[in-house]
Amino acid sequence: MSTRAEIINQFISKVSEVDLDTQAIILQMSKKMRKSSELRSVNARRVLIKGKELISVVYRYDTKDITKNYTLKDFVELCCDWLENHFYNAILSLNNIEYRLLSNKKNASLKKVITNNALESSGTHDHQKTRLITESTPFLNSLGISSEKGRVYQSSQRKFRQINKFVEILDNLCRGKSIKTIADMGCGKGYLSFATYYHLSKLNKDVSLVGYELRPQLVNDINKIAEKHDFKGLSFEVCDISQIEISKTDMVIALHACDIATDMAIAKGIEAEAELIVVSPCCHKQIRKDMKGNDQLNSTLSHGIMKERMAEWLTDAIRVLLLESKGYKTKIMEFISSEHTSKNLLITAEKLNPRLEALEEVNSLKAAYGIDEHYLERLI
Repeated sequence: MSTRAEIINQFISKVSEVDLDTQAIILQMSKKMRKSSELRSVNARRVLIKGKELISVVYRYDTKDITKNYTLKDFVELCCDWLENHFYNAILSLNNIEYRLLSNKKNASLKKVITNNALESSGTHDHQKTRLITESTPFLNSLGISSEKGRVYQSSQRKFRQINKFVEILDNLCRGKSIKTIADMGCGKGYLSFATYYHLSKLNKDVSLVGYELRPQLVNDINKIAEKHDFKGLSFEVCDISQIEISKTDMVIALHACDIATDMAIAKGIEAEAELIVVSPCCHKQIRKDMKGNDQLNSTLSHGIMKERMAEWLTDAIRVLLLESKGYKTKIMEFISSEHTSKNLLITAEKLNPRLEALEEVNSLKAAYGIDEHYLERLI
């Protein structure tokens, strides 16, 4: 039986043999060795900068992402260091072949997999951001985001960036997990449903996603688009979030569900024992109406804009604590730039272990701001 060191050497040899002039490459490092490490994962891709083929590496930390570019030689040395000192698992994608390294402290295995979706063979052009959903992706045209020639309309640039940012976040969250079933609560026109299904189906061919939306005609239209592109695992249903009944589901997402609809989506995710819950809240009316404050806060809460922002912060802070009390590791991040919209936070929750003291923190926040109840409490 090969040792972990020998398996790592086999994997590194595959990386060192890459021809950047002719081969597309994507590499992901995951499952960090030390829980205390702030570096959560590493993603790498080939890029073309000033006419030179390089490897662009995104270091994903708990609170930020850092991007650096390397020559292949330097990149190979980094891969050695990452697998020896930082990460147990790695996936190397070369055109239509994947090399999957899985390991722990003692053992390791390396598996070669032939995939159905070949990577794009051309390098990224200078000054062009590498995107998981490219402009020429066919469903973007069907959704009215791009032209028939595969160019994103100027009026759709923000939406295009939002789609890719969301998929990048999901890509990082889903690596190393078996995410096969997804529920999109309040999917609207389905932009993110299509992008999520399209990308995750590349990682797991058995993925199925159901989007829920109130408007029958809209549901009919986007179901036809899914059929047009032969997305067999993607479907949409007419249903209010409060009425949705889902069994065990791997991931629940809800983007810009208004006010307590976000709480309903979170509750549905907890009920379905979802491995991942990802929500981008919109509107925070329930807490704002209930906030009474105290002598120290009354002067601040007398200003409308301050009360609104305080309510937003408080609503999402309690949501996170309630998720933690139910066994989720949470993170709040900026989803899209605040220059586009103030509704730009994303809450991610990964199934882990309950943090019981989180409920005490909820009670302390409610007492400090004179709140009787957060709507999510009655749902869970």
